[in-house]
Amino acid sequence: MSLPKTNISIMMVRNALGYPSTDLGTLYTCNKVNIFSWYKPKNYDDPIMPVSARDNMPGLKYDTVNKQILWDKPKNYFRLGDFGGYNHDAEPPSIDIYNQVVVYTPTGTTLDIGGTPYWGDSRFDWGQILGGFTFSNMKIKIEVYDKNKTLRNSGVFSVSELGSTGIGSLRSAK
Repeated sequence: MSLPKTNISIMMVRNALGYPSTDLGTLYTCNKVNIFSWYKPKNYDDPIMPVSARDNMPGLKYDTVNKQILWDKPKNYFRLGDFGGYNHDAEPPSIDIYNQVVVYTPTGTTLDIGGTPYWGDSRFDWGQILGGFTFSNMKIKIEVYDKNKTLRNSGVFSVSELGSTGIGSLRSAK
């Protein structure tokens, strides 16, 4: 559910979040806010947030210790207009890994894997949020288990190694 950019009410926000409160401060910081919506409450230390700041601030930060993306929650000012354009159904970045080809031979097994990245809203600058991250230096770890759940092989691929096809190869000895 997305909210309009203008003319929003506290009830519209409450219903979008599915949170039983009509207190703006409570809704502003509740755990139901989808942090991957570009438009959401953001930490801006002024009672009035200029449109330029609202449109350019991601409202996210990266916790380098726990390796997770966090919402940069507002601390001082609660502005109903910050929910203008809020998209409760926005999706986080993800990579769908899929099994492309498995080849069994008397000497071993070759597994070709592929991945399809989804980076969420294109306005997020993940390099800035994650402190220098680029898609090409992202690592994907693949583990191959046999039917007895014994680890047979594993490999780590950087996205740049997967090339334009998005496919890498992992060989497991028999």
